[in-house]
Amino acid sequence: MKISEKIAKAVRIVTAPPVFIGLLLIGCIAQKGGAFASPGLFAAVFFLQVLTPALAYPAQKILPRFKDQGRGGQRRLAFIFTAVGYALSLACALIFHAGEDLLFITVTYFAAALLLAVINKFSKVHASGHACSAIGTMACMIKFFGCALIAPCAVVAAATMWASLKLGRHTAQEFILGAVTGIAAFCVSLIII
Repeated sequence: MKISEKIAKAVRIVTAPPVFIGLLLIGCIAQKGGAFASPGLFAAVFFLQVLTPALAYPAQKILPRFKDQGRGGQRRLAFIFTAVGYALSLACALIFHAGEDLLFITVTYFAAALLLAVINKFSKVHASGHACSAIGTMACMIKFFGCALIAPCAVVAAATMWASLKLGRHTAQEFILGAVTGIAAFCVSLIII
């Protein structure tokens, strides 16, 4: 494997939705503490938004319907686990009266899952869920931690696109549509919250 492919894989791992969302949540709790979320609510949202989507990968190996479907089955199952995790995390945020910042995050990711489902159901071009999550997360990071993150986030966004194209995970069109979907989900939260 070439060094450029190893770097591309590393970029994809670091910007994978569970990893990137986990970094956002940890950054918010580190900066705002109890003003961001109670320990119990933080743990619930962290589990539902970070660990639940990640559980799709080992689950694929044991669920008969997805076991023999290869990468396609893995991606479908990951989307199901992600959608369920995001919906339940939003429900927790609403039921337990989350603060505005945590509510903003849960609405953003729930909106992203809904938008991706609609786009990928009715569009010939399938939007990249990886791009949607990475770009949406970076938009949230800039909102919560300041405009000083714009330049680093732009570099990470470019690296994420490069890695996706380098590894053949998405076309440029799929990546851009996913990125636009992430921004749209972020804008939905700006309007609602």
